[in-house]
Amino acid sequence: MWDASLPGNDKTFTMRAYICAVAGDRPAVEKMMQTVGPNGRLPCQFCTFAGTWVERSNHNYYPHSSCRNMPRDPATWENRDWNIDDLPYRRHLRRDMIDVARANDDKLRTGTGISGFSILHRLPTISWPWSFGLDVMHLICDNLCHLLFNLWDGRLPQAAAGTSHPVSDGEADGRGEDDGATPMATPAATAAPGTRSKPKPKPKRTSKKRAADPWVMPKKVLEELGLDMRNCRRQIPGALGRAPRNIQKNSAGFKATEWSLWMSLFSVPLLEGRLPERYLANWETLCEAYVRSIEFEITMDDLAKIRLLFKRFVRDYESLYYQKDHRRMQVCPSSIHMLLHLADCIEQLGPAWVFWAFPMARMCGMVVPKARSKSELNASLANTVFIGENLKQFEFVRLVSKDFNAFLKPPDSSRAFIIKVPEGWFVSPETELTLSTMPRRLLVQMLETLVGSRVDPQALPKEVKAYKRFQLSQGRDMVGSQASQKRSDRTRASNIILYIQETHGRHEVFFGEVLIFARPCYERQHYPLAYVKCYGPAQLRRGRFYIADSKPTGGLHEWIHVAAIERLVGTMSTKWLSSQKGFGRKPVWIIDRQSFGWNSAARLINSLDLHLDDYA
Repeated sequence: MWDASLPGNDKTFTMRAYICAVAGDRPAVEKMMQTVGPNGRLPCQFCTFAGTWVERSNHNYYPHSSCRNMPRDPATWENRDWNIDDLPYRRHLRRDMIDVARANDDKLRTGTGISGFSILHRLPTISWPWSFGLDVMHLICDNLCHLLFNLWDGRLPQAAAGTSHPVSDGEADGRGEDDGATPMATPAATAAPGTRSKPKPKPKRTSKKRAADPWVMPKKVLEELGLDMRNCRRQIPGALGRAPRNIQKNSAGFKATEWSLWMSLFSVPLLEGRLPERYLANWETLCEAYVRSIEFEITMDDLAKIRLLFKRFVRDYESLYYQKDHRRMQVCPSSIHMLLHLADCIEQLGPAWVFWAFPMARMCGMVVPKARSKSELNASLANTVFIGENLKQFEFVRLVSKDFNAFLKPPDSSRAFIIKVPEGWFVSPETELTLSTMPRRLLVQMLETLVGSRVDPQALPKEVKAYKRFQLSQGRDMVGSQASQKRSDRTRASNIILYIQETHGRHEVFFGEVLIFARPCYERQHYPLAYVKCYGPAQLRRGRFYIADSKPTGGLHEWIHVAAIERLVGTMSTKWLSSQKGFGRKPVWIIDRQSFGWNSAARLINSLDLHLDDYA
């Protein structure tokens, strides 16, 4: 890597960039590769897997096993049994594209899944088809999450009408508009001035019958699930992502970021006790595979695990929902098959976050509000970007110009890092706090543990230096305290922590709420501590999710060293969990971003969400 800041390196040089990977949703990749797309007979650019034509819905569907009750004789290419472990990969895609382009025959295009010869073949650095990775944002978050939630909500009933097939990547989701959305303009509203078109008669309202399949949750259960998800928003820290919404009411308007959080944080605790176990286990397999695929680093052992998880999900999914029934074939869009190639894309291109579409979507969200002139679009966009960057430099001008500094508001002193310790920074303001009897007695016990000898309570000052916030080192969370929390529905809890303590010679996980940070002084030495309201002993559920009693009997409190704090977590109370015995007075699910044991790129999505308003 060239470092131009080093002496002697300030020379002009030529930098060359080569396109090695192409990213986008499946319709975009279809156009770039000149393939038939997600609804064709051969929808896959990686193998020659073929679907089955369903006449009543005028659509292709893509199960990996033949149905047992097909009402007609199948063609040679459809209703076949496919070996998931040995798919027929395309071997000579470039040569096949040349043959199709020369033949210019529609039947050949349909039979090969290739529609033409892409101009990208001129780039020698493109590997066909492996440079075109599968985008998990559209494939999983925007597509499969919608599909499965529709199934659980009974929106895709058995033997439904042909227009009610699952959406593919890039297709519009016709489930209705979200609350507060702007309705589309009617033909009368878009007619030319001075003309009046006759309004079309409104269709008669028909009762929406929900499916009676075993995976469909009752409407009342779904309403409770949505309320539980909405009511936990105050207990979910902002560091975990955007606040959860009622999925039962707003699923049609969910963004890909929200579906990603639904998979990695909220879905399993909310579905526990509501969705039958075999369907929940299948969904949990997909969640784990998705979270593992977006880890920052993936070893070959991790890749083998990801491949196994996706194969397991596809097999179990078709066994549970498709059941080799021709009438249920609509639950098998081509997106299910594409999961089998995601591990191949990771092997060729790296973790799935390298080629997902979140950065492109965020960039569009930044650029669209800046383009305000229709006649001078480029100039408007350039001016807005230029002015915005100038405004960002004002903070630095403050440091070099006293005259300019006089016109600016002083820096916010409530978030200044004032005391540095090896574990992080204490954040201003600093106050003097007089401890009551119980916290003072517990502090003496904590200091005796740290010092290793008896502590004289009289030698301990009555006041301690107290702080509302503490910034953990190594780029980790900023942890708040009870004093920093505002009583508002918009406020997100930032003082619920996971910390580790050594008990009986081993390290154990505990949860609690930070009441205050302090630096008590004893024998001219300051100790960075936090006073914590303890939760009850945590119980592990489903092998990866913790349940704890947020109001244990006795109201336990303790002082802990800030080095014991690992990260922020959230809590969620569900109606099902409250009805269970053996979990305490007020049991809650612990919402932890590492529930699946991951260090993933989901934090990049959350960071973009938190700063997106800066560019709007």
